[in-house]
Amino acid sequence: MSVELQQFKGWRAAWQKPDRRPIYEWAHDNLILPPSYAIQGRFDVSVTRPMIAVFDAIQNMMVRKVRFRKPPRFGGSLIADISIPWVCCNAPGPIGWHWQSDDDAKDHMLQKAWQLWKSCKPLMALMPANRHQKTTTEIYFGNFFFRACGANLNNLQSTGLQWVFNDELWLPVWQDMYAHAVGRTRDFERAGSYKIVDVSQAGNANDVEDRNWKEGNQAVWCYKTDKGFVPLLFGGKRDDGSRWGLIWNEDAKRPDGTYNKQRAIDTTRYVCRVTGKEWLDTPQTIAEWNRDGAYVSQNENSSRATVSYGVNALLNRTFASLVEEKINALEQASRGDMGGMRDFAQKAECRPWEEVNLTVTLSLVSSGYDAAEYAKGEAWEGEGRRAMMIDRQQGMAGDVPHRWVEIRAFQPNGDSRQLYFGRLNTKEACRDVQKLFRVPDRSVWQDAGFERHEVFKECVEYGWIATFGSEQGSWTHLVANPSGDPIKASLPYSQIQTQEVGGPSAHAHYLLFSEHYFADIAAAFVSGRGLKYHHPNDVSPEYLEQLQGEHKVQVKPGVWKWKKLHSTKPNHSWDLTKAFACYMAVTKLIPLPKAKAIEHVAA
Repeated sequence: MSVELQQFKGWRAAWQKPDRRPIYEWAHDNLILPPSYAIQGRFDVSVTRPMIAVFDAIQNMMVRKVRFRKPPRFGGSLIADISIPWVCCNAPGPIGWHWQSDDDAKDHMLQKAWQLWKSCKPLMALMPANRHQKTTTEIYFGNFFFRACGANLNNLQSTGLQWVFNDELWLPVWQDMYAHAVGRTRDFERAGSYKIVDVSQAGNANDVEDRNWKEGNQAVWCYKTDKGFVPLLFGGKRDDGSRWGLIWNEDAKRPDGTYNKQRAIDTTRYVCRVTGKEWLDTPQTIAEWNRDGAYVSQNENSSRATVSYGVNALLNRTFASLVEEKINALEQASRGDMGGMRDFAQKAECRPWEEVNLTVTLSLVSSGYDAAEYAKGEAWEGEGRRAMMIDRQQGMAGDVPHRWVEIRAFQPNGDSRQLYFGRLNTKEACRDVQKLFRVPDRSVWQDAGFERHEVFKECVEYGWIATFGSEQGSWTHLVANPSGDPIKASLPYSQIQTQEVGGPSAHAHYLLFSEHYFADIAAAFVSGRGLKYHHPNDVSPEYLEQLQGEHKVQVKPGVWKWKKLHSTKPNHSWDLTKAFACYMAVTKLIPLPKAKAIEHVAA
């Protein structure tokens, strides 16, 4: 193409009359969804009508901030995939699309956005002829530009933007970076021509996503009844105790507290809280809610310049899949792990997970035994295994280095009984207690946060395992998925690793675990929720005191961590309980969240 022809095409495009049709109508005529999208072909907004209001708000220049809260796989990134080409062709200005990381931005551009945009003739006509003005994540059109990038300071301190699209604000990176992202609109804010579009699932109460949502009109998707529109929510109880929403028959829950999942799935239906009408788990139900539904604002005090829309997974998933996930989460919670309940709230119900300032509340289970009954290592009837945890201490204010030790016996269902707790000063004393209580070497775990090298030497000598509590939340494992193919997945503890100690023939074994994850489980144990965490009638007062050495606090909006109550208050038995929680996860005595695939591994 000659320079003159390129200049002519640019001139003609610049003077072309903007297409003022709704974005979704423009997209229907100009965009064809490729095979990388679940639904292919020309874009049809009627398939997902809750998007209409979002597109209208993006197009309405009286609206400055648009927030869309939705479940995973609801087409959240598709909002930007479609809106950005429309902006380029009909309302051009500097555009930024911000992701969790540069790699996420690049992956989406390669796998989705560019595959779609190539079908858009008006956008392709604007593309620069100079190949150096276009990359995977950047396009320089001459009088404006587009850039997709990660949310970090390097990226968010550059040129001003008129259009800002932010993806998945529930993720931790956004809690510090959001202000920098929206700060790039300040020049256009003064001119009254900026637009911020946030699309995300729900996160934690009072985090960036939640505060943004509350700032708007909080419009939720409602289904239509003969008594008006009713919010499509997951459910609750009426004043008379009867349930509404997504429910199943009570006989799906067995007397022992477990669930007959198939019975629950077979009897699931959605009950209207206003009219009592029941919907069954059919495609027609979702089609009706999509076709006849509408948004209804829940906050009439918001500015018209800020809008927020919310939908949940009842609009894009079967009742059966939701019920199975909810029951799995309930069973997981019964064993002390609230991770499944949190994920269900955030990803299915699309509501923020709310933590509370939590100090460990003791509600210890006593099964009517005394510690003396196991003083010589006697067996607990029905036990399946034993474990011993060692918390190594430096010794302060003239005290000598020492260890706090606890031994527990476990039933196959995860219930446990404390057999021993006490302070020991030497490794030999620990070894003697281990042998007395017949604990296998690999079931003795010693904290290596203090005197790491000495701990490693003892682990080599006795065959123990060293442990490190970590701020890190997960580690990559190679696991088999249901089809049998290996996948890389994240779990809240590392694989067993080795460290050479004193020569190539001597290796200590160790693992790392997420302190935050297992502290939540430990809190459930000692608060009497879920598994029976038995203690003797004459449980040590020091043990009880040390269990309450930490509490969970909000360290910044939406971010909660376990912290020591006081720098001098001991928390040794609390650390032992976290280690036991990790041991129970590693040995499959408690369930973990379903492994989240990072990538498939070639056979």
